[in-house]
Amino acid sequence: MENVQDCGDAADVLTKHSGTEEVEGLVLKLPRCNKVSFSAKAFTKMQRLRLLQLYYVQLTGVHQCFPEELRWLCWHGFPLRFIPKDFRIQNLVALDLTYSNLCQVWKDPPLLEKLKFLDLSNSHYLTLSPDFSKLPNLQQLMLKGCVSLPEVHESIGHLGRLSVIDFGRLQTAQGSPRSLYKSKSIEVLVLSGCSRFENFAEDLWEMVSLTTLLADRTAIRKVPFTIVRLKNLRNSSLCDWKWSPSMRFGLCFGHGYFHDLLLPSLQGLNCLEKLSLANCNLTDGAIPNGIWRIIAQAFAPSQIYQRICANCWQITALHWKDCQIFQKYQDDVLILHIASTNLAPLGMETGSWIWSYCQCKGYSPTSGVTLSLLRCLKLFVLPMSSLFVSLNVLIVSRNL
Repeated sequence: MENVQDCGDAADVLTKHSGTEEVEGLVLKLPRCNKVSFSAKAFTKMQRLRLLQLYYVQLTGVHQCFPEELRWLCWHGFPLRFIPKDFRIQNLVALDLTYSNLCQVWKDPPLLEKLKFLDLSNSHYLTLSPDFSKLPNLQQLMLKGCVSLPEVHESIGHLGRLSVIDFGRLQTAQGSPRSLYKSKSIEVLVLSGCSRFENFAEDLWEMVSLTTLLADRTAIRKVPFTIVRLKNLRNSSLCDWKWSPSMRFGLCFGHGYFHDLLLPSLQGLNCLEKLSLANCNLTDGAIPNGIWRIIAQAFAPSQIYQRICANCWQITALHWKDCQIFQKYQDDVLILHIASTNLAPLGMETGSWIWSYCQCKGYSPTSGVTLSLLRCLKLFVLPMSSLFVSLNVLIVSRNL
């Protein structure tokens, strides 16, 4: 068994056609501007080659010379517009064609029953989605950054083993095909950066295996109430809510007004461990009922540091804007850390809110509470409340 990992040695092997049956792995990384090409015939003698990693390598000639036993092919900067029919990839388990020049993956899709991992990320010229019906055992699909892809083939919803999908930065308003929401196997769905994506389907709840839902930097305006039926959801992020092109058009011509992100009650998401809503322009009226109760149930005191939310709430009742709220646990003492650049004077209701928060966490002021206020430039007076008078430690820094 031989693995050729030195780029100089690998280039010699391909130039001199010196590869043998002993070679099972070969790595050749060239700069993106590379103009040097090699003949595909260099692989003729490497019939036991299992792992092949190429970065911006140009090959000439027929691809029938590729060994049939190839299991993992990583070819960044794949130079062709489609995968040739004579490409021997029927035994591939993983295919990584990141930053490829593909316009379509196959003209005549082959049946690839062994393929489990497909990465076409940042294939900027890809305009036609592959037909996934010929990939029955696919488990992970990466289409992140395929900015020219107008839609994803409906057959994706019929893949019974698919567990991870990354659609990050797709520019389709569709976001994902409706059939996808029928999937019972998907555990991770990434839609972050899909700036034109506005709505989840109401049957989102049918994705019963979903544990992670990431939709940062999208134009989502409303989360369907059926999300509470995702009993396995542990991590959800809707940070950096954006205006869609249609919303901008309406505002420019006076046909609308600014809307907050609308969230349903999250009661029922008992497995939720992380919820990120940073920079979503949420006001107090948009905050789901019982959200702090859910957070209290989700975060155990044994978790030393948990980020709850940051730069996301303009809570008029508490006079908070662009706040960062953190919680820490040290020796069974609750520490509330608030960092802000525009925190208005704290009122009595602020102390009441923190008091309720402590009760929700099972703490009382006698257990020990530390309040840290940093960079609160508009904070001049602390009110007298049952919480503030019983603080163990108060930290006020750089507030002037």
